[in-house]
Amino acid sequence: MGKVIPAQNRILFSDKGDEQGTYNDGELSLNYNYHQVGRHLTLDGEVTSVWDFNSIDVSLLFFVPSGTVLQETIVYYSGYRVDNTSSSTDSKFRTMLVVPRGAVGMSFSMTDMAHEGRQL
Repeated sequence: MGKVIPAQNRILFSDKGDEQGTYNDGELSLNYNYHQVGRHLTLDGEVTSVWDFNSIDVSLLFFVPSGTVLQETIVYYSGYRVDNTSSSTDSKFRTMLVVPRGAVGMSFSMTDMAHEGRQL
């Protein structure tokens, strides 16, 4: 992977094993909550960004203490939308994952396709 997540976009795992919050990096905004037992993570979220794109993928990024991405997994895909003037009607996701060894936290990223058909 090699990508380093900026400090302000890192969500460190809680010692309690449960956390909820809002993630916003200027492009992507979502509400999330997770429950972690050992290396098993259940993640619920809802994309709250309003975008002008035909499709959007949201990835969960696990990172090591330096912020370097260890693993990336798509957790939400909007599907292709012909009417791209509003957010998707179903922007919620739920996934269960195994946290990779060495991961100390998570972050999110997105890939989108603009309505003109170009990849951003």
